[in-house]
Amino acid sequence: ADDSKPWPADIDSGKIESVVNEYISGSNPDLKDIWARLSPIEKKIITVLSEYDECSLNNVIESNMGTFERGEIINSLSDLERKHIVRKQDNRYTIAFPIFRKWIQFFKPKV
Repeated sequence: ADDSKPWPADIDSGKIESVVNEYISGSNPDLKDIWARLSPIEKKIITVLSEYDECSLNNVIESNMGTFERGEIINSLSDLERKHIVRKQDNRYTIAFPIFRKWIQFFKPKV
């Protein structure tokens, strides 16, 4: 038996967006901690990915990745997948948690 309840008809998407934005703009130690634990190349990759809904490996490599080599980028993407921070599907990469992506877009933390 399916015990799930249907969504109420009066859910306001604007209200949900407001709550998400309030959460992101507040002092959020969890998101800051995730960011702080990333290596410089992982931070750069995440910053690039935050600009896209999904991104190919070539998009990441061709974006301003500084002095990082192709092999380093590929290894770091794999590390981010293992950490469940990045998702890969059909050779396209995305940040696994949309709220983390929004946090990066909002704060634009230094790499």
